Amino acid sequence: MTALYKSGCVSAWQVLLIALAISRIASIMSLHWIESSVKPDALFLFLFEVGEGS
Repeated sequence: MTALYKSGCVSAWQVLLIALAISRIASIMSLHWIESSVKPDALFLFLFEVGEGS
């Protein structure tokens, strides 16, 4: 990631967007954990949502 940034392929704006996406994924993950008390199907749902989002 830093190598791409240094070479100029990734702008500061793109780095910010990636960081926002990571934090959103983390919040979705924690919501699923809270709602389901860590059931396997919640983990599957989370992975499915991440796959759909990308």
